[in-house]
Amino acid sequence: MFIPHSEKRVFNLQLNTFALLFVAVITVAVVGGFFYLATVFTGNERLADETGTRLREAEASLEQVRREVGEFLQVYDDLMAG
Repeated sequence: MFIPHSEKRVFNLQLNTFALLFVAVITVAVVGGFFYLATVFTGNERLADETGTRLREAEASLEQVRREVGEFLQVYDDLMAG
């Protein structure tokens, strides 16, 4: 029951047990869905961070191999010219 402070009409709301239970279940489902999606998003974000880290490590390793191959080719060229 809602009783306004002014002279307006009193609002009386009656809910049966089924309607109240339905509203409670919907509320729990929405809140649970929010937490589930937040957990999934956090997991995906962590996975993306880990993948990015591995990618940077692989790029660093590739750069090292590229330098070594360049040095090898330089030595090869020196041996062939000399």
